[in-house]
Amino acid sequence: MNGTPFPFERPVVLGSGGRAGAVLAERLSELAPETVAATRAELDITDYFNLRWEFERLRPDLVINAAAGADVDACQADPEAAALINIEGATNAARAAAACGARFVHFSTDYVFDGTRRLLYTEADEPRPLSVYGATKWQGERAVLAASPQALVVRTAWLFGGRSRRRNLMEGLLATARSTGRVQVPADQTGSPTGVGDLADIVLALLRTDAHGIVHGVCRGEVSRLEFARAVLRLAGLESVEVLAVRGARPEAAPRPVYSALDTSRLTALTGLVPRDWREALWDAFAERRGD
Repeated sequence: MNGTPFPFERPVVLGSGGRAGAVLAERLSELAPETVAATRAELDITDYFNLRWEFERLRPDLVINAAAGADVDACQADPEAAALINIEGATNAARAAAACGARFVHFSTDYVFDGTRRLLYTEADEPRPLSVYGATKWQGERAVLAASPQALVVRTAWLFGGRSRRRNLMEGLLATARSTGRVQVPADQTGSPTGVGDLADIVLALLRTDAHGIVHGVCRGEVSRLEFARAVLRLAGLESVEVLAVRGARPEAAPRPVYSALDTSRLTALTGLVPRDWREALWDAFAERRGD
C-alpha cells in the first residue's frame, strides 16, 4: 500500500499550528511538496468567503481540517465561541472544499459519547455528548457530512506527542509534576490515548482508500487517565512524584465521559492497518522528546 503513489498533489491543512495539524502537514509535505500548511491566523475557517477565495486560488485536491475549539472547559464557559469554530467553521471548510472538488477530512472526538456503554464505542453507536465541546463536535460532524457527503470524519482521542508543547496531555502532566512534585489525576476516566504520529499514519492510510463517513482513529488499547499518568511519569523518571487519584470533575469543569475508548475495527477493515498499542506510541513520544 505504501508503495503506491500518493493520490493527492495539492493538500491544504487547516489548523496547522496545533498538534495534529503540524504533524500531518509535515508528513504530507514529504508526499506532496505543494502542501500548504495554514494556521488559524493565516486561514480562518470562520470566514467562509475568504476561505472560498483562497481555495479557488490554491486549487487544493485535499483539505484536512485540524482546526477546532478543543479546550473542553473553555467551550463549556463560552458555548457561542465553541459553536463558531466547531460547527460553523467546520461547515465552512467542508462547503469550501466541496465547491472546489477537494476531498475533505475533518477531526472529531470520543467526547461525543456519554460513557455509559462500558464497551468499545463503534461508529454505529449513538452519540450522547455530556459537554458543550462534545455537543458542538457532534453537530459539526453532521454538518460536515451534510455539506460534503463524501467527507471523511476521523474521531480520535487523548492526543499526545508531537513537537508542539501546547495543550498536550503528556506535556501538561510533566510540567505540573516537575513544578509541584505532585499531580491530581482522574481515576474514573478511561479512554484511548493516541500519539499524533499514529493519528497521521491512520489518516494517510485512509487517504489511500475511498473511505468516507465516520471512522475511529486511535491507538489500540484502553487505559484510565490515572494509569496513563503513571506510565508517563515512569518513562520520565519521575516515579517519586505523588499521584493523587480523584473522582469526578472539578465543580467548574465540563463533564467528561467516564468511558470513551473507541473501536477501530472499521479502520482495519478499510485499510488493513492495525493501530499500535498506546504504550508503543508513548515510548516513541518520549524518544522524540529526548531527540529534540
